[in-house]
Amino acid sequence: VTVMGGPGSNQCVATAAHGATCGAEVSTLWLAPEAPSDDNGYNFMSVLSLQLLTSKAADVSKFITAAFRGTHMLTHGIPRLLQAIFSNSERVLMPGGANVTGVLGHMGAALELSAQIDQGELPQAPDHIWLPVGSGCTTGGLLAGIAVSRAQGGALGSHPPALHGVIIHQGAAKAPWVVKLVIRKYVSDALELVAELGGVDAREYLDYSMQCLHLHTEFAGEYGAWTPEGKTARQRLERWWAAGGGPVSVDKGGKDEDVQDQAGQAAPPWLCSCFSSKAFAAMLTHSESRPEGDRETVVFWSTKSLVQPASSLEDEVLSRDVCSEMVHQLPGFVSGWIEECGDVDKMGEEMAHTKTSIPELYYRWRHVVKNELK
Repeated sequence: VTVMGGPGSNQCVATAAHGATCGAEVSTLWLAPEAPSDDNGYNFMSVLSLQLLTSKAADVSKFITAAFRGTHMLTHGIPRLLQAIFSNSERVLMPGGANVTGVLGHMGAALELSAQIDQGELPQAPDHIWLPVGSGCTTGGLLAGIAVSRAQGGALGSHPPALHGVIIHQGAAKAPWVVKLVIRKYVSDALELVAELGGVDAREYLDYSMQCLHLHTEFAGEYGAWTPEGKTARQRLERWWAAGGGPVSVDKGGKDEDVQDQAGQAAPPWLCSCFSSKAFAAMLTHSESRPEGDRETVVFWSTKSLVQPASSLEDEVLSRDVCSEMVHQLPGFVSGWIEECGDVDKMGEEMAHTKTSIPELYYRWRHVVKNELK
């Protein structure tokens, strides 16, 4: 499997994690330029830790093509991509995991929300749902879910929320009409497939669901980078959480459990530099602009997992010597990008709320990089 994305791509991490579980060999094409940040650094190192430990090999070049800077896109990235596309033995996953299968997954999540409302687990349908928009796959799935819920007479379809998509890429923010067309195509394809497979035929509600979509462009900033509004949103969330904010629950094999930080406390949502912080900032801005006393039910749809996938490290596999060897195999601009992701000790303090903490490999690599580059 060959997966594409920026160095901080969540899809690349997910593909590496599931590939390690099922024994598939995963190659990663980091082709998209993305600003360095703590969150992006975690994802970059997580992918390598999972792939290297699965193979028990130290040959970085076997797994990655990093071409997110300068002429490497033409000299390394594009040739490797063409090789993967025309290979009979490789399956290529495009950036963002945006395809009709992915849309169906998010459609299922929307229908789960609708069922929770119908069954009384939630008091009422939300008035607003806020989420970041990258490839548009999640947004398309939620809109498809609204259409199917409408066809079924479900609460989410009968009382549809305003779905606020916060565009997170500066290029897409310049052409929101293109983003809307892409999302509409995802919704249409998903509803078509469900109907063809004998499921609920909700194709007539395509326009009905699309009317729920509201795109916001003013919070995009630079792709992958922290924005001032995003940093403020994270700080406000952390202060509110420390003052007694409610717990976050995740489903683990049918049983809801609180995700806990290293101190055993319920962890707040993870507001990352690329996606969730920008959507959260937009949601705060909207909420504060509402008239005083205007009560609305708002859902924040966080697309950043609280659990950072990381392999179980074994010293004999990823020793300091092996890490040093891997660093020397990386192009200089990649090592430099890692260095720009931030101070490792500060990152550890900031991300202490994550359940699995930061992959040990990340610390080990960072230490080696700092010394090897001197």
